Amino acid sequence: MGVGGGGGAPGSFLTMKEAGPSLVEMASTDMHEKFSCRLHILSLNLLRVIAEQDVSIEELNTGKVRECS
Repeated sequence: MGVGGGGGAPGSFLTMKEAGPSLVEMASTDMHEKFSCRLHILSLNLLRVIAEQDVSIEELNTGKVRECS
């Protein structure tokens, strides 16, 4: 399931728009900054999925994150 507008591959947390040529790629920053930005977008999308599943912060651990993804 793509998150953040759909259109991603099944099980993907980046939409086609986020994964393809984007503002991140067009930004005049180095590769490290672009990678960091894409990582932040992916993390935010995963946190949105977790929030939709009503998982409390106390329950959150590595196994729970894997279940949600």
